[in-house]
Amino acid sequence: MKKIILLMFLTLSAHANLNTDSILALDTKLNLQNQATDAKFTLQNQKIQSLENQLNSANQYQDLRKQVLDSQESSIDWWWPVIGIFLAIFGVILPFVFFFFNKQYRKDAKEKIDTFEKETKNLEKQIEKSEALERDAKELLNKIKEHEKGAKEGNKKVQEAVKNIEKNPEKDVSEEDRSIIKESNNAFAKKMLKARQLQAKGENKNAIKIWESIVNSTDSKEQTASAYFNIGYLYDELDGKDNLQKAIDAYQKAIEIKPDDHEAYYNMGIAYNKLSKHNKAIDFYNKAIDINQHIGKDIERSDWDILSNTIKQLKNQTQKQQYSNILKRLKKGL
Repeated sequence: MKKIILLMFLTLSAHANLNTDSILALDTKLNLQNQATDAKFTLQNQKIQSLENQLNSANQYQDLRKQVLDSQESSIDWWWPVIGIFLAIFGVILPFVFFFFNKQYRKDAKEKIDTFEKETKNLEKQIEKSEALERDAKELLNKIKEHEKGAKEGNKKVQEAVKNIEKNPEKDVSEEDRSIIKESNNAFAKKMLKARQLQAKGENKNAIKIWESIVNSTDSKEQTASAYFNIGYLYDELDGKDNLQKAIDAYQKAIEIKPDDHEAYYNMGIAYNKLSKHNKAIDFYNKAIDINQHIGKDIERSDWDILSNTIKQLKNQTQKQQYSNILKRLKKGL
């Protein structure tokens, strides 16, 4: 019995010990659960606190936004009357300003248009005047050209008349040449005509004075050479040794100016022939023919007679032969 009771006691003790351990284990587990719960509550509280803080921030933002909106509304409410007044003033003044400036613009535009039209008319008048001046200038230019053409033709005729007279002192001046020179403004030609008129009257000395005045008054070498040639011819016509020498001197001056003057050489030959200086005469005859082998065409009949008579009269056979050769050369050039 005692054993049974002891066994029961031991069984109960074992159970008791077992329960105690379970209780301790449960208590430990419970403590852990409580700690977890507390941690969870703490975390939830923190989240709640964070949400409350966010909510407070949101509320503050809303209050601030409301303040800003209220401020803007207040500003807008203040500007509406200003805008209304501005629009009212602008609506009244703008048409007036537009009307004023439009009127002024129209006035300025009209003045500019009037000025432009006036300037255009003036320009048209100037163009018409320019065109008229251009037409007048063209007409004047044509007249000048015609005058120049006529002057050239007239001058050409005068030069031809001068040429006919100055190198043909043995011929009478034609009526045509006389008329051309009289109508011209050529002072040299008129003096030359006057000298020839005096020569025609037999007033050789007076004619010589006119030719000498030409020599003293002209700068033209051609006119000077022509004057000396005619002076020589006039002295040659006067005859006499002194006059023949003066003729030779005048021809010599003409040749110095115009070395190719074959007529001056030929007339010097005649003058030396008349002075019986046959060697010099032969030299100048030959020089004249050397320059112009056709000079025989311009020789007067009296000059042929002078050569023929010289050949007949000469006793010097050499000189006679030389004169004969000159005569042949002259005939060959005919």
